[in-house]
Amino acid sequence: MKLEMREPSLRTSRLAIAASLVAAIVIATAGFLAGRASSPETPPQVVVNPLPTAPASPVPEQPRILARADLIALVGRAADALASQVQLPADISGLIGRRFELAVPFGCDGPSPEDANRPLSWRYDGEERTLRIRVSPSTWTLSDWGIAEQSTMVAEGFWITRPWSSAESCTLSSGEAALPHAGPVTSPVQT
Repeated sequence: MKLEMREPSLRTSRLAIAASLVAAIVIATAGFLAGRASSPETPPQVVVNPLPTAPASPVPEQPRILARADLIALVGRAADALASQVQLPADISGLIGRRFELAVPFGCDGPSPEDANRPLSWRYDGEERTLRIRVSPSTWTLSDWGIAEQSTMVAEGFWITRPWSSAESCTLSSGEAALPHAGPVTSPVQT
């Protein structure tokens, strides 16, 4: 047997080249997919552009609560400025119109009898398990203040026993926080 050598035709050459290219593309795609599946997953990098931030608005400072001793010191400084005929210091004039709380100890001598008619008193009702506190305005005459009846001077306020004491609680011998002989005010419409 004799083998003959045949010349390839143009068509078979082109088919062989096309088949080789298709095989190369299939092998490359399979390798790409296999490599992609076996590689560790990394999260995508997210680029965050910082937003311009507005400057923080300052929080207004809360005014300090004035205690009884603070008020007494301020009154002393204001009285000194008035007596010296100078203008009030700025820190005092800035407090004009500001609200404050003043602790007024009363009832320090114990509970009042049930029939007591004091302007400031307290008692505990054991049957009803109730604390009863009585606070009523007092009537003052001009003579209580040492003011002549024909004077045009007016004083507004309420009575505080030991007004220059900085104590905000009962002391040993405290007494009442009202005029000793003051009676409660009754409205003309009350019966």
